[in-house]
Amino acid sequence: MHEFARGVAKDDAKAVSFYRRACDLNWAAGCYNLAIMLERGTGVLADREKAAELYQVACKAGAKLACDKAKELSASVPAFLVEGGLLQPAGSGEGEGGAGLGQ
Repeated sequence: MHEFARGVAKDDAKAVSFYRRACDLNWAAGCYNLAIMLERGTGVLADREKAAELYQVACKAGAKLACDKAKELSASVPAFLVEGGLLQPAGSGEGEGGAGLGQ
């Protein structure tokens, strides 16, 4: 609603807040939308590493579009983050849901 001004004033920061809450509750679409906003720096400082992480969470939760984005961004994230276990390769099936990742 707030991101697209549907029935309310456009407020990207508020949209980020709602997506973060949804992601913390393991809702794939919330993680996916939060990742988009983090990747673009909309309503929040851009953070491609966190965006890649959230795309992976959304992918594992069944958001198919997020799988491609996770692969795309993971390829551009420094290798030590993936190799050090901070990020799992997209589709690896490892890791938990989105709890706490949107913070």
